[in-house]
Amino acid sequence: MTRLVLLVATVLLLAAAVHITVILWIPRLAPASAFGVLYNNAPQGHVDLIEEAEKAKDRPPYLDPYLPIGVCRFDLAGGPHRITANLQSPYWAFSIHRENGAYFYGLTHTAAIDGKLSIELRDPGQTRELTVDPDSNLPDIVQLSVPFTRGYIIIRALAQTPSTRPSVVAALKTTECAPVPAE
Repeated sequence: MTRLVLLVATVLLLAAAVHITVILWIPRLAPASAFGVLYNNAPQGHVDLIEEAEKAKDRPPYLDPYLPIGVCRFDLAGGPHRITANLQSPYWAFSIHRENGAYFYGLTHTAAIDGKLSIELRDPGQTRELTVDPDSNLPDIVQLSVPFTRGYIIIRALAQTPSTRPSVVAALKTTECAPVPAE
C-alpha cells in the first residue's frame, strides 16, 4: 500500500512539473502570438494602424471601433528613437513593449503639453552620453532609458463619437516614430 501511495504521489508531482513547464514555455514557443504578429507586421520607423492590416488574419479580433490603435517598431542599435505625437483626443495612451511583448512603460494624455508629446528612447549607454553633454537642452522631450534594444510602441487614442474617428485616425497616422537624426 505504501508503494502504491508513493508511486501515485511521484506520478502526480511529475505530471504537475510537466504541465507547469509547458505552460511557462508556450509564449516563447508560439511564433504566431498576438505580440509576434504585431511586431512582425509593423514597419520600422513609422506608425502603422492595426485596423488597416493587409490581411484580416493579421488583425487582432474584436477591435474597439472607438479606440484606434497604432503600432511603431523601434531598434536602438542604430541610435536613439523619437516618437512625436499631436493627439487632441480626450484620452490616449502609449505603451512601450519589448520585442517579445513584455510591457515596459506607459504614458497617457496627462503627460502631454497641449496635446503634444515627444518621447525619446535610449539604451543605457546613449542615456549616459546625454547626461554627460551639458549642452543638451531637451525640455519638452520625455527621455526614457530602455534596458533592451528592440521593441515596439502601441498607441491608443479615443474617438468619442463616430464623427471624431477620422480626425483621431489622421492624428495617429501623422505621429512621427523614427530614429533621432545624427547631429
